[in-house]
Amino acid sequence: MQFKSFQLVIAGAALLAASAAAADKPAFAGTWRLDSDQSKGDAPSWASMVVVQKGHWFHMAQNDKDGRLVRSFEGECKTDGRFHPVQGGDGGSIACKWDGSSFTTQQHWNDNHNERSVQTSLDPDGHLIQEIHETAPEGSKDSHLVWKRQ
Repeated sequence: MQFKSFQLVIAGAALLAASAAAADKPAFAGTWRLDSDQSKGDAPSWASMVVVQKGHWFHMAQNDKDGRLVRSFEGECKTDGRFHPVQGGDGGSIACKWDGSSFTTQQHWNDNHNERSVQTSLDPDGHLIQEIHETAPEGSKDSHLVWKRQ
């Protein structure tokens, strides 16, 4: 079974928005484009996403293209650190929280046989960086995604 590589967006939905109101939290809200040249691991040839924050909720919508395959994902997450059910897709649950200036998510699906954790932060140049670790019955893999603000 193949990993749901860019379903990380649902997990990343929470990752990609930040609390502009809180001074210690970076602002992830906006439109981002994947820098596929700087990204490593399982990444499409082209991707963009829009991140919106509303209170303790983060919402993200992503479109990606890899060859002839085009996909769209959308999701949101409450930043309370507790697991909440994921509606649609493969279901499961997701937990999102701030860890200092980084935003972390953990997601489980397929009866907890698959797991993804994502840590999102901004680098000194203002790029959004995602460190992703996925595990499934087939094994595990890591990705390093670099996003540029549009």
